[in-house]
Amino acid sequence: MAIETTIFSIVDYQLPNGIHNVTFFTDQIHTLVTRSPFFVDSWISEITAIHHPLLHRLIIGLDIEWRPNNRFYDNHAATTLQLYVGRRCLIFQLIYSS
Repeated sequence: MAIETTIFSIVDYQLPNGIHNVTFFTDQIHTLVTRSPFFVDSWISEITAIHHPLLHRLIIGLDIEWRPNNRFYDNHAATTLQLYVGRRCLIFQLIYSS
């Protein structure tokens, strides 16, 4: 008898603000993918409101991506900023931000 398990899946709601639900094993991560500083500000405000009583002990995951510097004179700026708080994630596309 074969048992199927889903390790990873993404639900894209096709909304202009880039809301997705990412499922990893049994954890569901509410994810915002955006290039808009307005949506980034809204996400931070929402996180602040949700975790207000625990802000002094809040753990935040951080990752930054950039194009590699293949030559000594290359100096590429960061392209993507990722923040994780609990089961919420922000992916800010810096390279496309306005």
